[in-house]
Formats: sequence, structure tokens, C-alpha cells
Amino acid sequence: MEIAFIYIYLYCKQFNGENLLNSIAFIPDGTRTYGKQNNLSVKEAYSLAVSNAWDILEELINYKTINSCTYWVLSTENFRRSRLQIKVLFRIFQKELEKISEMDFFEKTGARLNFIGRKTMLPTKLQELMKSCENKTADYGEKQVNIAIAYGGRSEIADACKKICVKVQENKLSPDQITEATVRENLYPGTIDPDFIIRTKGVMRTSGFLAFQSDYSEYYFSKKLWPEFNRTDLKNAISDFNSRKRNFGK
Repeated sequence: MEIAFIYIYLYCKQFNGENLLNSIAFIPDGTRTYGKQNNLSVKEAYSLAVSNAWDILEELINYKTINSCTYWVLSTENFRRSRLQIKVLFRIFQKELEKISEMDFFEKTGARLNFIGRKTMLPTKLQELMKSCENKTADYGEKQVNIAIAYGGRSEIADACKKICVKVQENKLSPDQITEATVRENLYPGTIDPDFIIRTKGVMRTSGFLAFQSDYSEYYFSKKLWPEFNRTDLKNAISDFNSRKRNFGK
């Protein structure tokens, strides 16, 4: 009975014009700038960025309606950066993955961990750790945390097209049967359309993040650099989201 009342309450909130935030995503920009401004090494700056991502995630868990959170941690274009910087990022990422295997955060919060992107671009050790983390959290609950790594929006669509072409070649699908739903089914698994996308550093562009899924996403551009973006900033951003009217083209 109590659950029924909760659903009725949430429905009424949405019906009365208040947005129901189910899926949120982040483009955490500005870490290198923050490091330069504060005379930090690449390792120190990105370690702070990762720590902040954990802090924001812990705050998001308090929002009962939010069932999906996606962080874009490394784009396919980022691989053009210096080998030293990429190597440092891989080390930090490996350390965090190893930490996840020992912590109970995901078990306590009932959240699953999912990685999206061209994972074959990553070192084999990282791929193995990522798979291990996914397997460990696979049955935890409804909430999901997506980590977009070696990810590009156009790359995702191109990879989906390749999968569809294979199915056509194998006579499992005809060209006339290809619809938007077909494309969606062949995107990287686990992501849903984000209601709200937050980008830091004051950069007002999408960079193709979740290009297919973000047609009707609401955007919020914070002038703060990612290591500076805190829980209060998150609350203010979500309040801004709740004040908007979404009509989805109607």
C-alpha cells in the first residue's frame, strides 16, 4: 500500500508540471585547468577530480527518483593527449577499480556499475578489472552508475551501425526493418536517455556526449571547474532542472 502511494505521489508531481528526474549525466570538465591554477601535478589534479566524483555520487544516492547516473571520464579524442598524461589517467583508473572490489558502496546503495565505450582501446588489465566490477555489482539493484570511458557519441552510433550491418549480412534483419528502435537496441548497453546533463568549466557545448540519447535532455552549464563543483552546486542545478517546463516537442 505504501509503495502504491509513493507511485501516485510521483505521478501527481509530474502531472502537475514538476519534472521527475530519473537519469542524470555529467561532463566533468576543467580538471587540467584547476591543476594549472593550483600548481598541481596531473596526478594530483585528477585524483581530486575522482574524489569529487565519488562525493557527488554519494549525494545523488539521496535522490530516490534518480536511478541512472553517467560520468564521461575519457573520450576517444582524449587519446590524442600526451602518452604521459594518458598513462597517469590509466593508473588512477586502475587504482579506483581495485578499490571498488574491496568497498561495499555499491552493495549498500544497491547500485550496479556499467562501463560504456570502445573498451578495447584500454589496457587489458583495465578491461579485466572493469568486467570484474560489472560482474560483482550485476545483481545489486535498480540504480545504475555508467562510466563512459574511451567514449564518443559518434563512435557509439558508428559501432551500432556496424552491428546492424552484420545482422543484415546474416539475414537476421532487412534494411526495411531498421528503425530508431533498432539503432537504440544496438547502442552500448545500459544507458537510458538522460533527463539532465551537467557540464562544468562554463563550456557550452555537448561534444557529442550521448548523441543519440540526448535529444530531449535538459542541459546545465556550470562555470565551476569540476574539482570545485560540490554538493550545493548539484542541489542548485537540480533545483534549476525542476523549475523548467519540458514538453518533448508537444
